[in-house]
Amino acid sequence: PQRKACQQLLDEYGFEELEKVIKFLPRSNKIAYMPTIMTPIQLWEKYQSLKDGLQRKRSELVAKGKGLA
Repeated sequence: PQRKACQQLLDEYGFEELEKVIKFLPRSNKIAYMPTIMTPIQLWEKYQSLKDGLQRKRSELVAKGKGLA
């Protein structure tokens, strides 16, 4: 199941985007109210939630005059 989830992620989002997301996961897992993702299956199931949470966090920081690198 984990390999199938990896293949689905690659097919859906491509290697470059997936690589960026995977590198960001250690940071996002520490942010309150963001989904905790530890496996490829969890990433497949929670990908949109992660993107939405990141967008929400960026909007909050922009409103406060800070940025999210």
